[in-house]
Amino acid sequence: MDDTLIFSDNLDDLRRKTNRVLNILQDNDLFLKPEKCVFEVQEVKFLGMIICPDNIHMDPVKLAGIQQWPEPHTVKQLHSFLGFCNFYRRFIPNYSSIAYSLNELTHTNKPWKWNELQANAFATLKNLFSSQLVLLIPNKTKPFILETDASKC
Repeated sequence: MDDTLIFSDNLDDLRRKTNRVLNILQDNDLFLKPEKCVFEVQEVKFLGMIICPDNIHMDPVKLAGIQQWPEPHTVKQLHSFLGFCNFYRRFIPNYSSIAYSLNELTHTNKPWKWNELQANAFATLKNLFSSQLVLLIPNKTKPFILETDASKC
């Protein structure tokens, strides 16, 4: 079994949840490799992100080559770039709007036409991914405003 995350606001609750998960796994003859497990940590790498008590950020190792990513010249190359971007899109405000012109080029009924609009979107995304954006974990004791991005782009 890979990529399981158990979290809680306090240690006692975390231990209860961990015991419950381990018991369910055992009851179903599922096993974990102890050398691949980490328990009771404040920071963990998980699915390409680093999760901390108050924020989540992109794994710098995954972002290391983003500035050297060459402009795509084919739909296949653009798909590769957009695949990377889509994985981390939640970190980029207005991602759908920024990537719109790039996504338009991936439609099979459209001719490949790379121009300044696409070049600017490509450069903007590369710069945003390099700017170390984070997602904050809400403080449940304080009020907060939720904004959603459900654009049609």
